[in-house]
Amino acid sequence: MVAQNICKIKRKVQNFWIKSLHSRTFRYNLRKRQVDFLIKKYDIGSRIRKYREKSGMSQKELANRLNISNSRVSNWEQGLHRPDAGVLADICRALNISPSELLDVHLSAEELSSQERKVIEAYRANPDLQHAVNILLGIEKEEP
Repeated sequence: MVAQNICKIKRKVQNFWIKSLHSRTFRYNLRKRQVDFLIKKYDIGSRIRKYREKSGMSQKELANRLNISNSRVSNWEQGLHRPDAGVLADICRALNISPSELLDVHLSAEELSSQERKVIEAYRANPDLQHAVNILLGIEKEEP
């Protein structure tokens, strides 16, 4: 009987330490995530804000154009979240900017082959053909 009581006490002590350890680990991980969260901000939000304000749009107007809530736009701009890849093209269209502007990705002339440079120059030189090229590439939809 004494042995049984000792075993029960041992189990209670072990359970106490296990729960305590888990609780401390959880609190540490939670604090670490909060610190990481405070440090990690998404840069794309500041560019969305910059181009939205440049186009004279409010967060609500941009949200309406994208068929999303204005709190979602606010979260992007604060750097709390970033837009899904599927929404990036819609953001670019709504703000009338290129994806490279939104993502702050710029190619230097050295990164393009001579053929790619020729294609870009021809595209820029023929505004009448730009719509057709955009349809072929799937950038725009054909108007009825």
